[in-house]
Amino acid sequence: MTDRRLSNSTRQALPASVAVPGYDRNRVVPGIVHLGVGAFHRAHQAAYVDDCLAAGETDWGIVGVSLRSADTRDALVPQ
Repeated sequence: MTDRRLSNSTRQALPASVAVPGYDRNRVVPGIVHLGVGAFHRAHQAAYVDDCLAAGETDWGIVGVSLRSADTRDALVPQ
């Protein structure tokens, strides 16, 4: 099985059962700097922020900062 990366160009191929942002991601501006972008952050804080963005509060974008290796950054860049 080939891994597929989630990106703007691949999201149209997602099944209808997968929720995608209903807001214009190009309008989101940074409002939060988060140290560490691990799974806990993505599953919890980022999910709540996504709700704010969906409500039109587009000034709460997240800038993720890693103080360790570049591995996570490299994995998230294509998204």
